[in-house]
Amino acid sequence: MSVEEKRLKQRMIGAIVLVSLAVIFIPMLLKGPETLNTPIITSNIPPKPERKTEIIPIKPIPPRPQQKPISVIPVKEDSPEARPEAAPAPEKPKSKTQKPAIEAAPDTSTPESRLASLQGWVVQVGSFSRKKNALNLQNKLRKKQFAAFVEAYSSKSGTRYRVRVGPETSSAKAKSLATTIKKRMGIDGLVLKHK
Repeated sequence: MSVEEKRLKQRMIGAIVLVSLAVIFIPMLLKGPETLNTPIITSNIPPKPERKTEIIPIKPIPPRPQQKPISVIPVKEDSPEARPEAAPAPEKPKSKTQKPAIEAAPDTSTPESRLASLQGWVVQVGSFSRKKNALNLQNKLRKKQFAAFVEAYSSKSGTRYRVRVGPETSSAKAKSLATTIKKRMGIDGLVLKHK
């Protein structure tokens, strides 16, 4: 090792020692007085607030009464159940020549048979051989807030899937729905009866 290399090595070690000392002692010199160890005196305590704080108790919210679910039975527009009940007409005094009125036969049909006779109207917007395609169209219609559903049926070529919107209670409402679908989606629909 030559003399110049020894001097260079000593200078490097000296520089490293000086930088290390600077890193340790310069922050100590630049730092202000320690604030963490300052004793508590009256000048550094904030003054007491002038107003008093009040604690207001919160009243508990009473639980909601449970409601019974409402069951809805669809009724055909033309059926007697759909018509509002009128007040009974006052009875006329019977004359001696007047024949007694014939009473109507009591309604013996069951709610199930009345529901079976009801039918609605739907707008059919497509028929597909692949279920995936039918479900894609159903999802597009539902995103536009239409009540779309897929219905499977058997045909000569196998199972097919119809996409329908509805049902509506009258053909006029279904035709209006078909017009709305045409405007918003660009799809022509067929208005059909639906049971």
